[in-house]
Amino acid sequence: MMRKLAIYLYTPGTIAHRIFKRIKYLIDEIKYNRIFDKFFLKKAYKKVFSHELNLHDPQSFNEKLLWLTLYDRKNIKTLCADKYAVRDYVASQVGAEYLIPLVLNTENPLDVVAENLPEFPVIAKTNHASGQVFIIKDLRTTDFSAIQESFRFQLRKNFYHGHREWQYKHIVPSIVVEKLLLDEQGDIPKDYKVHCFHGKPHYIQVDSERFSEHKRCIYDTNWTLLEIAYNKPKGEASLRPAKLDEILMLAAKLSKDFIYVRADFYQVNDRVYFGELTFTPEAGRGKFSPSSIDIDWGKLIHLP
Repeated sequence: MMRKLAIYLYTPGTIAHRIFKRIKYLIDEIKYNRIFDKFFLKKAYKKVFSHELNLHDPQSFNEKLLWLTLYDRKNIKTLCADKYAVRDYVASQVGAEYLIPLVLNTENPLDVVAENLPEFPVIAKTNHASGQVFIIKDLRTTDFSAIQESFRFQLRKNFYHGHREWQYKHIVPSIVVEKLLLDEQGDIPKDYKVHCFHGKPHYIQVDSERFSEHKRCIYDTNWTLLEIAYNKPKGEASLRPAKLDEILMLAAKLSKDFIYVRADFYQVNDRVYFGELTFTPEAGRGKFSPSSIDIDWGKLIHLP
């Protein structure tokens, strides 16, 4: 009985579904607003750092990120946090040649089937969340029903609710399928994440082994490995990417409209590809070692 009621409530077009959506919207408007966001963030921050979140005079990198998510609420942030909509922004700012080839964009999980996908490997994800992705290399052995069920669940979620990162709140959820980038060894390429402050790149974060033993290195823009651990174990030093200057140039162009943003890129076969733009890395709760780096990075953010 309860299952039938749930199906009826979630079936678009029914009277019950329209009433249910309206009631849920009104509840969310009460529950999810700036006042409650502030309480939520203060509690979450204290749980991680064991001291109060200072929003009156924020000093650290994490404090200022959370200040920005509360008070720097521009629509362009929602557009750029949307992994599908940001493609148009990137094309207009630096050129479409830096985009990973798009295979499919849909709001219907049932569209993710072998008939709609190419023979080459792809990666499927939602445009409004972070984390769960599907790498599809062999159409014949892929369990598409499991992928569809996961996407059906993900599309019903508002990613903003989990950590109160405002930029995700008004994204219309959809599924994005892109060509899977692989390096010369057939592995997932390194991710070059450029931390930009007021339109200027300052640090490059390199994530490796993301789907196994996730490691992270922090470099300066001269590719000097810094003695910094940031929310993940410190990884081994890697060679300077051949296209580093191009990556930094692109990061500067894409970050010019923001107080802070992290711009992500890949280098594959001597080509640079755009990954995503992130406004609150680690949801503003990323731990540094040494902890003094949190203050050092915070000094680079000048709040309005």
